[in-house]
Amino acid sequence: MTEAPPLKAKVADALDNLRSLGIELEDAEIVWLAELRNKADTPPGREIVTLACQPLTVCGVTLWPLHMLAEAWFAQWFAAFEDQTELQVGVYLYAHVYSKPGDRRLIELTSMDTVQGAVSEWLRGLPVHGDSLQQIVAAVYRLDNGDAEEIVEDPTRPTEDKTPRTLEDKVASLCRMFEGTTPTYWQSDISKAEALRMAANMAASDGGSNAWAESPIRARRVANYLNAVKQIARRGMETKYNG
Repeated sequence: MTEAPPLKAKVADALDNLRSLGIELEDAEIVWLAELRNKADTPPGREIVTLACQPLTVCGVTLWPLHMLAEAWFAQWFAAFEDQTELQVGVYLYAHVYSKPGDRRLIELTSMDTVQGAVSEWLRGLPVHGDSLQQIVAAVYRLDNGDAEEIVEDPTRPTEDKTPRTLEDKVASLCRMFEGTTPTYWQSDISKAEALRMAANMAASDGGSNAWAESPIRARRVANYLNAVKQIARRGMETKYNG
């Protein structure tokens, strides 16, 4: 189950203040405030996406762009099956079968025997083998990579540190970049390629963060948010004293 993202501090404070006045908030009002505040605090290019990349269907099998959880699983077992080319191809494709946004079932396959058994059985059920299978691998590779760059940088990490980054490291970096997101979102709710695109947009817009904070567009969005808080307070007080 996907974790609910935490409310931004300003929204949480506004809700607390309204409730302290005895105002009962409607669900739609809470969503309204959260959306307006997010628009006020999010420069263009840093929006959180919810749409998934389109999958590839081959021979009746649906293969999804790798999410980060599936990629980490694949990397672990690809290395474990060194010199077993067929199984290496199998774990690569099998990881894509279970990369649909929100699918976390791969974490249940944690031993050599269970992984080998599941992947081998799945390969036997495919109607293609040999060169045809390699063509599918090439198509899936293009599905994953496209023109994305393999960069999700942590600005707090020294540049001379060349230690391979774990899934936890990458996810922690992205959570710091995008306030209010959860580890589950980056692990399995979107594809790795989409996460990289978002991180690249974030890096590209960092130089203009002060300009955004002082921009007329943001000022209008903050005003819209504050007006919404006032409207909800007015509605609540009218209900309280006239209801």
